[in-house]
Amino acid sequence: MPSITKPRMKYTDPDFRRDPKTDQWCAICQKDIKGEPKFYIHLIDGCMALHPDDEEKWNDDTSPTQGEDYGIQPIGPDCAKRLGLEWTCEKE
Repeated sequence: MPSITKPRMKYTDPDFRRDPKTDQWCAICQKDIKGEPKFYIHLIDGCMALHPDDEEKWNDDTSPTQGEDYGIQPIGPDCAKRLGLEWTCEKE
């Protein structure tokens, strides 16, 4: 029986106290993003970031505990650096 490895996830520690003024805002801190966003994360299970290298593991997981999938969301450069640039992905 093959071993099943779980996808890597990281808590984003969101701050939802701001009200964004534009349609381009960070999914973690809700600050407005000027121009086209450069950084994106795949948000799952509420406020967890899915590591880009583990997309297949997440898509292949058919367990009932897989959780919510919020898709690819933009984040600002400060949040991307705080989270770790290796956790960012390209827009679909």
